[in-house]
Amino acid sequence: MTEAPQPTSLPPKQKRWVVLLSSGILLLTLDLVRRRKVREEDSWIWLLVGVVTFVLGMHYRLLQRISQALGIVTPTSTIFFFGQIFLMLLAMQTSMRNADTFRNLKNVIQEITLLRWDLENLASRLSADASDE
Repeated sequence: MTEAPQPTSLPPKQKRWVVLLSSGILLLTLDLVRRRKVREEDSWIWLLVGVVTFVLGMHYRLLQRISQALGIVTPTSTIFFFGQIFLMLLAMQTSMRNADTFRNLKNVIQEITLLRWDLENLASRLSADASDE
């Protein structure tokens, strides 16, 4: 039996969707950074996603080679595989950032509590000194 020849590029309809999706990601990222909805430090990951999506969509043979190297049968499964890894890493980054924010918030609350306590002690000493006079 002979194997069926594998396609060397995405069908035109899928290629259009890849171009629209990757362009949309790039433009949305730039707009969100411009409006300060996404920090510049975080924008590189989204720009990278847009560029990688475009490159893999335009260079189907590269996607096929990556799939073969990873032992994945269909190139579309490779895209889903990388998407899942990306989402897991994004969730991990968010968890780490939340932990840092919580730790910083706890420290600020403790500092405010100590300052309030110091202020109350100072106020009570001042009122005691004023009543002694």
